[in-house]
Amino acid sequence: AEAMRSLGGGLCLWSSFVKGWHPGWHPAWEPRLRSVRRGPAQALIPLLHRENALGFQVPTTKNTLIGEVCQWKESMASRVLLVRVGEFYEAWGLDAVMLVEHCGLNAMGGKPRAGCPWRNLQSTLNGLTDAGLEVAVYEEDDPRRHLKKKKARTLAQIVTPASPVYVPRNGALSSSSDSLGDFFSVSNGDQPRYVAVSETEVSALDVDARLAHYACDLTIEGVRSFLQSSSGGGFKTASPAFYASPKADVASAERRSRQRRARTYAESVLLLAEEECQQCDLRYLELHPGETLSEGLARAVAKELHLGDSYAVETKRVTRRPLMAASAAREIGLLPSSSSQQGFGGGGDLDVPALLPFLLPQEGGRSSSSVRWLRQWLLGAPSAKATEAMHRAQSKLARSMAPQPLFSAPPPSRRKLVRLLSGGDGTLALFREMADACLMASRFLRDNPADLVPEILVIYAEESSDGVAADATKMDALRDKIQSVVVLDPLAPLSEEDDDYDGNGPVELFFEKNEAVFRRSIRPELLSLDVVDAAKAEVRQAAADFPEEALVFDAVNNALTAKKRAGYQQARDRLGKPMSTRVTTPRLESAVSRFVEACDDAASEARLELRRLSCDVYTLDLQTALAASGVVEISNAAVLHAVAAKERGWHLAQLIDDQGDHDTPIAPTLELRGLAPYWLSPCDSIRTVVNDVVIEGGEMSVLSGPNASGKSTLLRAIAAAVLLALRGLRGPLLASSKVPKRVDSVLLRVASRGDAPSRGKSSFAKEMDDLASLFRASTSRSLLLVDELGRGTSAREGAALGAAVLAEFRERHLRGVFATHLHAELMKHLDPWDQ
Repeated sequence: AEAMRSLGGGLCLWSSFVKGWHPGWHPAWEPRLRSVRRGPAQALIPLLHRENALGFQVPTTKNTLIGEVCQWKESMASRVLLVRVGEFYEAWGLDAVMLVEHCGLNAMGGKPRAGCPWRNLQSTLNGLTDAGLEVAVYEEDDPRRHLKKKKARTLAQIVTPASPVYVPRNGALSSSSDSLGDFFSVSNGDQPRYVAVSETEVSALDVDARLAHYACDLTIEGVRSFLQSSSGGGFKTASPAFYASPKADVASAERRSRQRRARTYAESVLLLAEEECQQCDLRYLELHPGETLSEGLARAVAKELHLGDSYAVETKRVTRRPLMAASAAREIGLLPSSSSQQGFGGGGDLDVPALLPFLLPQEGGRSSSSVRWLRQWLLGAPSAKATEAMHRAQSKLARSMAPQPLFSAPPPSRRKLVRLLSGGDGTLALFREMADACLMASRFLRDNPADLVPEILVIYAEESSDGVAADATKMDALRDKIQSVVVLDPLAPLSEEDDDYDGNGPVELFFEKNEAVFRRSIRPELLSLDVVDAAKAEVRQAAADFPEEALVFDAVNNALTAKKRAGYQQARDRLGKPMSTRVTTPRLESAVSRFVEACDDAASEARLELRRLSCDVYTLDLQTALAASGVVEISNAAVLHAVAAKERGWHLAQLIDDQGDHDTPIAPTLELRGLAPYWLSPCDSIRTVVNDVVIEGGEMSVLSGPNASGKSTLLRAIAAAVLLALRGLRGPLLASSKVPKRVDSVLLRVASRGDAPSRGKSSFAKEMDDLASLFRASTSRSLLLVDELGRGTSAREGAALGAAVLAEFRERHLRGVFATHLHAELMKHLDPWDQ
């Protein structure tokens, strides 16, 4: 009670809330409202109306906006509704509480009503989707219609955690990539995937990229690895998840039995493979005859998100498992923990330095594109051919003395390209980024700096979903196609006659504001500019009725007026209200109105040209655009890593093949010479202690020492160095280091951090889960790094458990390091042979 009163809610408020729960509200809102913590949001809860799904009092007047929103809420009961009202997006009732709670907004007029300016829509959506909410955005059909008349509104898009970027209807002519580009720059692993499970197959769908990965006949660990490799990082499952069974002509009882078996299997796989699935809605998906699981998943998601019947996806089969699981990746800072933020410090439970910042230069070069690609490269499952190509590329870069090419402009990601082009929503910024990527990739392929092209093409072919090769000629043709429609230089003059005009006067500023949106976006020969030029001449003539110093350009109302003076009519703002300090003439007012309308029509023509270009590129040149972005992204990441490695004194380890003959291969020795933790400099002999680590094949080594002696640090250093070496990258070690090529997994298990009451797990139970997972995932080619096993029980029992585990590891001929500070106690429980 004291805790609730300190939060501003009060125990009585919550008691009455529970007792007064009304079935008009969707059940999903009850836990949401119980978890409200911000005082302003809590204050709105008693004001909610409980007689409708919206939670807001609907006026008795007919044909009101609130009444219409309440009707929409009936079909979108579990989603937040954001409705365009003039220059704002507003929400009411339950939805307003969520805006105040998760977006830091304030209520309007002391009522459960909140909103944000249209410019802040994406940041508001980010706050809601980060909290796991889905948002339905409704737009005005005709924004230019008079504000006093009721406007028609329609559903524009459903924004979800798996598809968090909103594409505005009239945003195509925005020349700034900040409006959309930065939101597409997040790594693929940060966005949840829609998942479907059958008894023989698993499929994961990236909605924006229109790409579905699938795999067949997997164990629980296989599902975990599949979800990780398909997302390129930390896997998250979007809600709802689906379980499927083929459609068959059988009795209803048999059909229900099959559905129950499919659901039981899906629950056992997903809940054990990913803890976050415990909060996921699980639904049944009946596959149509001849329909694959990925196709059925795409159909179900398209229906769920109102994407239309034409929504289709590419499919790619995953046949290899990642080198490192997500739990181990968190231990070396490659993924953030659930309670920490990605960055150097981490915070939360895992205060582990992030690995990725040390793979790129300290100053400059840390573009989101390079970070995204490197994380996907390390956490994904590239083939041995691709990793050997990266190893050769890094070796060439180390030997080359010439400065290497660096591309200043980051290329657009696949998610951004497919999301915008598939809907005909390609923006001016996207096409300029695409043209730059084509130019940079074409030059790189032709110049072949440091002989890198063969290796980069091998890596790109590995990542390409359809295996299409990168072609410089096609990239040049695509750039020419874009340039035939889009003005690539945004600083070019508006027109030839305006090369020397003064852009500081009010008339010129008025022209600049209205014309720049289309004259500096689409080539003028594609637009009908005669009407604009004629209206422009009328404005110049009408403006001559006033002295130049009296004219004023009002950017807010997009009007050209004059300072107040006698004998002229009073000017009006965009809402039709008189402006007390501004005057105009009927001729000027009419000319300005015709000019603005002509510019709006020209802008509509420009948007139509961009829509046509979007459809053309998506239909004919999408693979070329993806190839250009991929070549630039891969080559930039490789060069930047080489620069960073040189700054830090890192080297490239040697990759060693198996010894012996084909029938009885012998795993070579793992040798890490001069090994240092990745967050410390190997050259700093004062702060950094380097180690030599040598582990024979099939041998488990015991690492002993007191608490705080650096055992966990050394295990993390080994894991990071081996991961980097097996991905062809440089690490904090000497060039004389040797790493076996055929290590198939790096299994790092660091000491458990407490219990998990929400899952009914004690500290010891969590350790046993980790141990069982290690045994299931390990093979004779795995590298096991186990730290402080048995902390959840007594020292004697923990040592006995560790000895038994070590004996089992030896029996299975596993390679790795077992760290403990109970060395003497451990040895008592080992037989002489195991010792």
